[in-house]
Amino acid sequence: MKVRKRQKKRFFMFINGQKLVLGRYSSGELKLLHEVMLKNVQDNEVIEILYNKDIVTFFELLLIIKYYKKQNKKINLTLTYLPYQRMDHNNGYEVETLKLVADLLNELNLNKLTICEPHCPITYFNNANSVSFVDLIFKKLQKNNITKENSILFFTDNGARRRYEHLGNHFITGEKVREKETGLISSYNLVGKIEKHKQIVLIDDIISTGDTMICALDELLKHTNQEVIIVCGHFEKNKYNKRLLTLKNVKHIYASSSLTKRGNKKLTLFKVRELLYGK
Repeated sequence: MKVRKRQKKRFFMFINGQKLVLGRYSSGELKLLHEVMLKNVQDNEVIEILYNKDIVTFFELLLIIKYYKKQNKKINLTLTYLPYQRMDHNNGYEVETLKLVADLLNELNLNKLTICEPHCPITYFNNANSVSFVDLIFKKLQKNNITKENSILFFTDNGARRRYEHLGNHFITGEKVREKETGLISSYNLVGKIEKHKQIVLIDDIISTGDTMICALDELLKHTNQEVIIVCGHFEKNKYNKRLLTLKNVKHIYASSSLTKRGNKKLTLFKVRELLYGK
């Protein structure tokens, strides 16, 4: 009886703009080979690593960086999504994981750290800067005449307004109140004037459960039946966000591919490398 050979599962991440093809052992652990790891980077003093959480885990990323550091390489790391950033403050009962992640990365003495569309301050990180996917997506939409110059920008909360008000001149802002114990939104109101027949672009950095977006859209329906374009930096793939795609007043959603790879007729995902490098 002929035994069929088991195919080895391979995947890749980008190192210095080139594909680094990796594999795994049967246990699921990352398989690192000197020849593969040093291919195309042997003569480079500085190594550019583009990290995507869907390719390798955060722990595996630390292993890879540690390997290159032992080869006396300087590391420029780009995080398409900053892991464990949700807990960025001390509320007394949840661990402030952002500080722990910052400690881990700072110990690696990175040459440069670029964080894409952070949901939190990045002051804990050494040699760090940020890039806004929302800004990059918005520019693409304007270039293709999908968004208009006189659009009304609808910010889901005051935090979103502070981050993105440079994108336009006419705003409405959501003001929300959350219950301390559950974190659920107990009230949501709009501040600003809604002019009829003007395009409305709803903006936020990340859509996770979609609760804030649902509240914003429900409140907007009290004032107008206009369809809305949504622009966000990260769009999580989960059962909750599917609700947004069924709402009649949502015309289209535009986001990066940082957390979700497959779009549909109502969801356009821009590839991270295309946004960052035009590739």
